[in-house]
Amino acid sequence: VIVGMRDPLTSALVFTALFALLANLESALSGLNGGVLLLSGKVAHIGFALFLFGVVSTGVYNETARVGLPQHKSMDVLGHSLTYTGYTVRPDGKYEFHISASEGTAQFVLAPVMFEAPGQGIMRNPDIHSKLLEDFYVSPISLEPGGSGGMQEEHEIVKGSTIAVGESNVTFVQ
Repeated sequence: VIVGMRDPLTSALVFTALFALLANLESALSGLNGGVLLLSGKVAHIGFALFLFGVVSTGVYNETARVGLPQHKSMDVLGHSLTYTGYTVRPDGKYEFHISASEGTAQFVLAPVMFEAPGQGIMRNPDIHSKLLEDFYVSPISLEPGGSGGMQEEHEIVKGSTIAVGESNVTFVQ
């Protein structure tokens, strides 16, 4: 409750992990004269308790936002200013997106990746900016390319007619 937990199941999990940590730590410290080999179970339980703390902290205290980033326009997202500057296709065929980011005076560049894996669909690899107490993940969802200036053109074509689109003629056949 002091650190903001309100869910009873989460509180019970944290209490259980804290109990396991303290009980095994006390047992390990008092049993040091029994030999190092007798500590393995206690150390394993201490490690599992720390793992549970990590699961709770990342699951309960995370923030998520899903936004579209227009090219060359800054957007404020979760306390960061993000600007999508474009993408490149790597030699392995993967799309690497370039995002300039800043938080306060700190500036960094993120490059998440998206690619098609045969038989598995679209795969996404986030890029992560890590700090001591928090991480900032950016993962692409899709690429929606625009026309000139980022704007897409819409045209209404009657079946059988031809219209000019840029330097091309488009005919609605069927």
